[in-house]
Amino acid sequence: MPGPSIFISYSHKDEAWKDRLLTHLTPLVAAGRVEVWNDRRIRPGSEWFTEIENAMNTAAVAICLVFRNYLQSSFCTQYKVAPLRERRERHGLLFVPVLISTCSWDTVHWLKPIQMIPRDGKTLESDSGGREDLVFAELAELVTSLN
Repeated sequence: MPGPSIFISYSHKDEAWKDRLLTHLTPLVAAGRVEVWNDRRIRPGSEWFTEIENAMNTAAVAICLVFRNYLQSSFCTQYKVAPLRERRERHGLLFVPVLISTCSWDTVHWLKPIQMIPRDGKTLESDSGGREDLVFAELAELVTSLN
């Protein structure tokens, strides 16, 4: 039986960071420890929004890659974050924001109270000192510990 399902939410403008995270999760998928979903899994001919909703509704974990582009995208904040936050509040979804780059995250009402990775308002891009992969590896370990 596969492990917990992980939903990755990101802005397409920052897809390289999603791909980098996937390099840490793919071995866990191969080992059957997790399932990972992102919108690039949507098959041609599918109803893309329905696919996104289904993935969000079945996920045990939501990882949001937070950038300026993500926070200014009404699609990301309205159609992804809002339902994910509701699932967090009502059903215990593990909602993990990952602060990738400097942005005005601390002015965002839904984001400010949630513990992010990395801690203390630091960003992967500016404050990790080249240890971004270590942070992603720790995140992968966190989600596999749910199983």
